[in-house]
Amino acid sequence: MAPTSDPYSAAATVLQLRAEGDRLEVRARELRRALTEVHEQIRELSRVLQLDIVPGAR
Repeated sequence: MAPTSDPYSAAATVLQLRAEGDRLEVRARELRRALTEVHEQIRELSRVLQLDIVPGAR
């Protein structure tokens, strides 16, 4: 984005960046949640299959 001296344009840019930041934070939370679920599934499979894929899964 090009710098601007127009305060309205600058304010709009700030609002857009904040909104994008909020969307990225939500997506990051979703991805962390999904990763936690996958990790738990791997732990359970490791336990069931008697493997030592994830330390402490047994």
